[in-house]
Amino acid sequence: MGIPGNYPFTVLIDAGLGWRVTGVDSPRIRSHHAEPIRVVHMQDNFERFLTFDVTVDSNRMRDHATFTRAIDDEVLIATTTRAAAALGTSDPDAVFSSLLTLPSVYRASDYRSR
Repeated sequence: MGIPGNYPFTVLIDAGLGWRVTGVDSPRIRSHHAEPIRVVHMQDNFERFLTFDVTVDSNRMRDHATFTRAIDDEVLIATTTRAAAALGTSDPDAVFSSLLTLPSVYRASDYRSR
């Protein structure tokens, strides 16, 4: 399975935390006249998960990424590639509230109400 070769994917792979692509969904169109996307699923050695919607042609993140940890019941949304990379390279034992202080990171429930 190929690894998308751009930021934030390369940052995550190079972080030494065991990030790997665990699945890539078939391309699909989510909204009318939108560019086709595919969903890339990643996991690290610390039971953390990132899911990206990426454009089929460029492998660039589209809109946001979701981040979850096995130790939390929360889903976080990163609205920029830098935010997604910051979540993925954060301390695996970080207190949940410290993750919310990262720029462009929101609780999923807060993001949907924006």
